[in-house]
Amino acid sequence: MVVHGIEELSYLDDTEATVQKGEYSLTLKTNTKFFKYKIDQKFQFYIFVEKNGVPLKDGYVEYELKWDQSNTFETGRVNIISGEGKIDVMSSKAGFILAICSLPIENDEILTHHCGVAISPELIEPSLELPSDFNSFWDNQKKLLAEIPIETSWISIDHKSHPHLHEYSHKDLLEMDISNVEINEVKVSCLEKDVSGLYIRPKKRSSKNHPAMLCVQGAGVMPTRPHNFIEQANNGILVYEMGAHGLSNLEEEFFYQNLIDGKLKKYLKFGREDRMQSYFRLMFLRVKRGLDFLMSQPEWDGKTIVISGSSQGAVQSMAGAYLEPKVSMISARVPALCDHTGFLKGRSVGGGDLVIIDEEGNPDPDTLECSRYFDGVNFMRQLTCTGTFSVGLNDGGCTPSSIYAAYNSFKGPKSMYLQPYTGHANTPATLEKMKCALEDFIRNR
Repeated sequence: MVVHGIEELSYLDDTEATVQKGEYSLTLKTNTKFFKYKIDQKFQFYIFVEKNGVPLKDGYVEYELKWDQSNTFETGRVNIISGEGKIDVMSSKAGFILAICSLPIENDEILTHHCGVAISPELIEPSLELPSDFNSFWDNQKKLLAEIPIETSWISIDHKSHPHLHEYSHKDLLEMDISNVEINEVKVSCLEKDVSGLYIRPKKRSSKNHPAMLCVQGAGVMPTRPHNFIEQANNGILVYEMGAHGLSNLEEEFFYQNLIDGKLKKYLKFGREDRMQSYFRLMFLRVKRGLDFLMSQPEWDGKTIVISGSSQGAVQSMAGAYLEPKVSMISARVPALCDHTGFLKGRSVGGGDLVIIDEEGNPDPDTLECSRYFDGVNFMRQLTCTGTFSVGLNDGGCTPSSIYAAYNSFKGPKSMYLQPYTGHANTPATLEKMKCALEDFIRNR
C-alpha cells in the first residue's frame, strides 16, 4: 500500500504462472519473483511441463522473445528434460521483454503461455518535452468551464425503480442490501454536454465529514451500474461514478450498442487533428466538472477526494488530478493514452491511435502536435498527489513502456503493481490490493 515515500511493488499470484489444456500444464517463471532486472543482468525464463500432474519426460517448447510487445528479436526451441527447460536472456537497454512459449500437444493443438519482465524500467523517459503552452491551453479550458454554473438534476434509484433495467444494468443491484445508502443518477451542467453519473452516498451523513471518490470509465460506450460502489458508500464515502460520454445511464442495452455501432464508433480518433476539436477535450473537462460536483456537496470533508479508473479511465484520472489540484490520490490501472509519440524513441505507443502514421512510418504533424495535449505523460509530470498504478507486461495495447514513461514522470508518492502474465486487464489480486491501498489512504487522511 502507498502512504509514504516512493516505492515499487510487485505481486505474483502463483496460479497465473501456469496454464492448462487437457492433460498438459505449462508453467513459466523467472529466477526472481519481482520480474525486474537491470541492464546487462543475466536472467532466465524457467519452463516446467507436466502431463497428468507428472513432469514430462522429454519434449520441446518453441519460444519467441519480443521487445516492447512488438519486435521479435529471438526465436528458438527449448528441449524439455524431466519436465524442465530454460531460456537465457540479457538486455543491454531499458525496456520490456515478453516471452511467448508454445508447447505442442495431442491432435496438433498448441498450449501457449506468456510472461513479461522489466529491464531497468525506471530509466524510461517521455519521448517529448512538455509543450510550452500546455498549461495555458488547459487554463483557458478551465476558464471556459468555470463560466458554466453548477446545476444538477437528480433521479432516484432503488430496487423498485426502472424495471426496464432489472435484467440489464440494475440486475446485480437487486441482490444487494441498499437500505443504508441513497442512489441517484445526477446530471451536472458542463460545456456542450452535461456530465452524467450515479451518485451513491450513505443515508446517515453529516456536514463536512465524508471523503469523496470520483470513478471514471474505461473505453467503450456503456452505462454506469449502481451496484458498483455500495460498499464504499456504506463505509461513509461519497461516490460519483460518471460516464465517459455524458450519456444517460438509465437506457436499455440497445441504446448503447447503437452508439457503439454508429455515432460513437471510433470516437477515440474524433478531432485528432485539432486540439479544440479533440473528443478528449470535453471528456477531460467533464472529469473536472465531476470533481466540482463532489466538492460542492455539503457533506464533503474538504480534504480527501480521490479518482479511480482503468485504461481510458486511468488517463481521465490523470487529467482530472491535473485539472483539479485538490485531488489527493489517483488509482490508475493499466493506463491508456500515454506517450503517444513513443515511436520517436523506437517504442510502442500507448493505445488510441491519436497520431496518424503513413505507410513509410512518417507521423502526420497535425495529429502529432494535437496528441500532446491529451497525453497522460504531460498530466502526470505535473502531479504531486499520491498514486497507485498497474501495468500488464503482456499488454500489447497500452504498452508497459508507455505506462512507465508516465509513471516515471510522476512526482508524488507512488507504487506500481507489475503483472507479468497479464494483458490489458487487472488480476483479482491486483484489484484487491489497489482497492485496499485506496481505502487505507482514505482512512488515514
